[in-house]
Amino acid sequence: MTLTTQFLAMAAMILGGIYLGAAMDTLKRFKHLYRKRTLMNYTIVISFWLLQAFILFFLLYQVNYGELRFYIFLSVFCGYAAYRALFQGIYTRMLERLIRIIKALVRFFLRCFNLFIVKPIKWLWKVATAIIIWVSTLLLAGSIFVLRVLWWPLRLVARLLWKMFPENMKKYLHTLAGFYVTIKNRILKLLNLWKR
Repeated sequence: MTLTTQFLAMAAMILGGIYLGAAMDTLKRFKHLYRKRTLMNYTIVISFWLLQAFILFFLLYQVNYGELRFYIFLSVFCGYAAYRALFQGIYTRMLERLIRIIKALVRFFLRCFNLFIVKPIKWLWKVATAIIIWVSTLLLAGSIFVLRVLWWPLRLVARLLWKMFPENMKKYLHTLAGFYVTIKNRILKLLNLWKR
């Protein structure tokens, strides 16, 4: 391995150490979201470290085809130490500002969604319900009015027809009506007994 390759590997690993420090602070910032759930906590932490190892090894592979030497680990440690000493305060402030911006954007889009989609749908639903109730009330009132108007002529026609029926037919219909009234009374008595 040439000196240039070694220098590039060291520089890449120092940058990798700085990145690792930033990634650890990012993970720590969101720890409150999953800390109380033990299984989720272990899953996220293990996945995080596997991903960081993969990223650092991929970076090393791009520079020197993945050859591991002692100075590689030392470079990562130096990069991490440099991050803690020089960049941690700046990065955490930037991260907090970015989180505040994202929260504000999410709140803005949720308000827009509520204002332009949810509220118009609710308003349309109320209007449609009111129209349906109004139309059904109007139809019911119209039907009752038509029935009241037609009731008198129908009653008159029924009386005329009743007078035209022969006496035998009238007696039969009276008997039939009495039979139905008796059945109805018995059913009502049974229902009252069952309710008691």
